[in-house]
Amino acid sequence: MQCSYCYLRQAKYNQTRTDSCLNYTLEVIQQACSIRRLGGSCLFNLVGDGETLLPKEIVDLIEVLVQEGHYVNVLTNGTISDRMRELVERLQGIGKADHICFHLSLHYVELKRKKLLKKFFENVKYVQSQGISFHIKTVLGREFNEELAKELRTICKEEIGAYPQVGIARQDNPDGTFSICTEMGIDEYFRMGDKFESQMFELDKKEFNKKRDEFCYAGKWCFMLNLTTGSCWECLSNASNSFNFYENIYELPLEAVGKRCNRNYCSCTNFQAWGG
Repeated sequence: MQCSYCYLRQAKYNQTRTDSCLNYTLEVIQQACSIRRLGGSCLFNLVGDGETLLPKEIVDLIEVLVQEGHYVNVLTNGTISDRMRELVERLQGIGKADHICFHLSLHYVELKRKKLLKKFFENVKYVQSQGISFHIKTVLGREFNEELAKELRTICKEEIGAYPQVGIARQDNPDGTFSICTEMGIDEYFRMGDKFESQMFELDKKEFNKKRDEFCYAGKWCFMLNLTTGSCWECLSNASNSFNFYENIYELPLEAVGKRCNRNYCSCTNFQAWGG
């Protein structure tokens, strides 16, 4: 998919498809991510460099995390049918289906272009029929206008009985500033988004380009972890306390960002919503 708002494309990230995603064994990962080491059950928000469900180890990795007692939110474009069913059936088999949530990214323009909308909604209905938690989110990218937004609301109502959650399409500018990836005026863009009645859109609007000056617990209560390499750091914007998560499992040198955030705008809205 070639979404206009993709942060990997904006960063000119070199996405090379690979069948494998892990440099460490599942045993090492399980030991490093043990409840004893982390102090309790955690929520892993699992995001791939592209489509999360493509690597061959992904189902085994998720099973290891939920067997340890954690919960996993899986970001996916909702089109990898076989892998989604394999994951659901595997977790149902071990009685852990309530430990997973699918974050289904509705890349509407690209799904239409690639004729994958039917498959996407079939998979949504499958997940729903199995009693698995899920939520659907779309990003209002550059291609969106009032007509296309209305079309999206209509099809979602027809297919799933509800509007999707909505996110702002953020443009990261070369000078370090941020703007909205749209051809519309900002007020017009916000009016378009408001019609989705999305709590996530309201949060995005409230926080967009707003500098936060409170003490931030990112890095202590929540952190970024590259499960492939073991690299660990505070948040999307800060990496002053980086270390290898797998090297010394007897220590966990977590440190809160506090008042030293180096970014003019906090884009970690999920962390904020969870109280970070």
